[in-house]
Amino acid sequence: MNVISGGVRRLLQNSYITSALFGAGTRGVSLGAQILALLVMAWLLPKAEFGDMMTAFAVYRILSYGIGTGCAAIIVYHVSRQSDDSTEIRTHRSLALIGFIVGGLMIGTLVLAAPAIGIAVGKPRIAYWLIHLAPFGLLSTLVTLAGGAYDGRHAINRSIFLVELLPNIVRVFLLGLLFIFGGPAVLIAYALALAHLVAWLAVLRRLLTSTVSGFYRVTRWDMWFTARYILHSLLSLQLQGIDMVVVGWLFTSNVAADYAIAGRIAALFPFFQQIVLKKFAPRCGYLLAAHDYTALEHEAGVCRSSSVAAVASLTGFLLMIAPLLLRGAGDFASAITMMVALGAAPYVRSFFAGGETILRMGGQSGFNLGIMAASFALVVATPLLLHHFLGIFSLPLGMVFSALLLNPLIVFRVRRLFGIRLLLPQDWSVLLSGLVIFAWASRYATQDLSRVLTIGIAIIILGVLGMLLHIRPVSPFRLSRPHT
Repeated sequence: MNVISGGVRRLLQNSYITSALFGAGTRGVSLGAQILALLVMAWLLPKAEFGDMMTAFAVYRILSYGIGTGCAAIIVYHVSRQSDDSTEIRTHRSLALIGFIVGGLMIGTLVLAAPAIGIAVGKPRIAYWLIHLAPFGLLSTLVTLAGGAYDGRHAINRSIFLVELLPNIVRVFLLGLLFIFGGPAVLIAYALALAHLVAWLAVLRRLLTSTVSGFYRVTRWDMWFTARYILHSLLSLQLQGIDMVVVGWLFTSNVAADYAIAGRIAALFPFFQQIVLKKFAPRCGYLLAAHDYTALEHEAGVCRSSSVAAVASLTGFLLMIAPLLLRGAGDFASAITMMVALGAAPYVRSFFAGGETILRMGGQSGFNLGIMAASFALVVATPLLLHHFLGIFSLPLGMVFSALLLNPLIVFRVRRLFGIRLLLPQDWSVLLSGLVIFAWASRYATQDLSRVLTIGIAIIILGVLGMLLHIRPVSPFRLSRPHT
């Protein structure tokens, strides 16, 4: 009883857990809205058409997330160090203009090239959706970028509301009207764009305020940092981004539709972990500026333990309810096994959470970009080489290889630069045991409710074990801090 009560007290004292609990309601609504919107689109379109639309959607999601997150990174970098209205609004104005120009040029080029792309892949409907989803791509870029201004000031719930909750609520409302009253399929694309336009208009009023005038003077270092993180973010979107492009290229539209459902739900596995990382980033920037590496090591440990629990818990829960969701969406029973396989890579990466953030907030953009480029190469090369032997399962295998081979390099880099230990020996035992469970579950999974309940409970238990290992005293495993 003393051990249990002590563990409960530590959990309640974990600011990342309390922050996640506070934001869970907002994030939960957003999660439900995303799943509902996905199912409505699957109902509205024939299966092959849905696969083509989701391939085009993935292309714009890569661009909008990459450009928006890359520009947001420099906003967080500056605002976390000097958190005031003047710094935030001026920096946001400058980066919004840069994001608009870069996004407009890239998306405009893609629209002009859409017919040639459709001919090259033998799917003319992909070209159709690339043209009509272009407004969504640009507006999504601006909304994603705006979230960085709130993240830098620790306003995590406002960021979630703006970037996820508000667009998703409007999207579900518009798609619901389309589902009830009918209409041409192209209206789906404009419903997605209108949802992000509403969110952007909510941001625009703050940017146009007369109390703060002018723009932030962007330096050459800022531009270089932003360019690296735009490329980094473009390469990082390996679930419902790069993977969908590869699937659309290598497999049929029906297989792409199955994968679109599985991949879109799997992309939600680290959903609550993002709250943890959003909270950690500005705190990390502040501690690095203060050279308080002892406190930063403690914060990183809490971030890691919270991430493991968040990813495993949500993965297990979503796998348990997936059969109920898919029974109303059409013939997507084969997506269950793929969802389980796609859960392995987010689980592995949760054990390394915080490392990339420390390097980013420390200005190590070049190293992070190199790691992400190598990850991109592994994720793309594995299915290209093995899809004849493993089929669609070559994609999650490539993601797991990438996570296991490259994340330890981030750990070593953080250790070398700041003397911070990110991974403990007992973490490896839980991590590898978890991979065995995911491998077993991928072969065992079906749409049978009792089986997915068993798998979901097993994965949730993995998250609990990861949390308990991290909240216990770890002094027997500590190494001495090197001089840096």
